[in-house]
Amino acid sequence: MNKQFISEKIKKDIFQINEPWNREGCNIFLFKKDNSCLIFDVGLGLFSIKKFINKLKIDNFLVALTHSHFDHIGGIADFMAEEFIVPKVIVNAMQNRSGWALEYLKAENFDESKLVNLVDKTAQQICNDFIIQIPDMIPIKKNIINWFDYCFEVIHLGGHSNDSCVYYDHAHKILVSGDLLYNGEIYTNCYSSDKKSFAKALNIISQLDFEIVLSGHNKIMNRKKALFVVQKWLSDLS
Repeated sequence: MNKQFISEKIKKDIFQINEPWNREGCNIFLFKKDNSCLIFDVGLGLFSIKKFINKLKIDNFLVALTHSHFDHIGGIADFMAEEFIVPKVIVNAMQNRSGWALEYLKAENFDESKLVNLVDKTAQQICNDFIIQIPDMIPIKKNIINWFDYCFEVIHLGGHSNDSCVYYDHAHKILVSGDLLYNGEIYTNCYSSDKKSFAKALNIISQLDFEIVLSGHNKIMNRKKALFVVQKWLSDLS
């Protein structure tokens, strides 16, 4: 059966959500507590991620973003402005369409067999009609997100894009890395990408005391795997 989203439980209160019809789709991470959730990134936005999450008996939302590329922010129109907890650097970057990385929005990255009966459009039509409606959100004032027993430090590093951030919880040893670190091909040719900043960001990440990386794409990583990818990417950057 074709689905708009699929989810997998990582831990008791952490879920990974994906758009199975989008081969290049980002990972959406959901932290759940009772009827509340904290979300990192929101996917392409072709279907309502909020309605999908509502099925988990959640109706209180906080939404964080790792950077302003289309596959991570496309679903932001689902949420109200006051539901976002986004650093100023990303709020500002979203205003510039050039920074959405739309050059990578390609029909070939969609699985049309999984889109059948889900939407009355071809993959090419989806790409042609794609638009992001930016809510009038207010940036967070402090680079700390306290949510129940989690405390995420928001670390702006740049590199992949000039607004790329990671979210780091030292107590739980969790790193939400966005596209600054994942097990796959490194992208350095996006608008505002900077190889020197990227290398600096990877070195900073390697010094953080994490045990699990909730990465922007592909499978989540333990520390050993993450540090292996860091070294590979540093080699690719040199």
